[in-house]
Amino acid sequence: MSPQGHHDRRRGAHCSTSGSPRSRRALYQTKSKSSQDPLNYPIRLNNKLSNLTGVVASADAPPTAQTQAVYDDVAGKIDVELARARVLLSDDLGAFNRLVRESEIPAVVVKEKRPAGESPPKPSF
Repeated sequence: MSPQGHHDRRRGAHCSTSGSPRSRRALYQTKSKSSQDPLNYPIRLNNKLSNLTGVVASADAPPTAQTQAVYDDVAGKIDVELARARVLLSDDLGAFNRLVRESEIPAVVVKEKRPAGESPPKPSF
């Protein structure tokens, strides 16, 4: 294996995995471990949407224009992060797998989601 080929595979692996943590950190607070951590780390998009749901559910009136504006903003940001994750899984991971396959290294495989109620396949030994 040439040093250049090794460098290309490492660069491809970094590109394939670097987008995922970025989207995950934007969507979820990955550093929160204890109940006091929300005081130390900023809330992320999933918490903002969850808190907005609580505000809307607690009111006896329809959502206000301000609530709708906040929802549109947060939902738009979530959509952007989910789109980034989809690109990572569809394009970047596929390109990385091709690079790995050409190098005859076992590729990373993302398993498809099973329909609800379907049992997992039995392991073959």
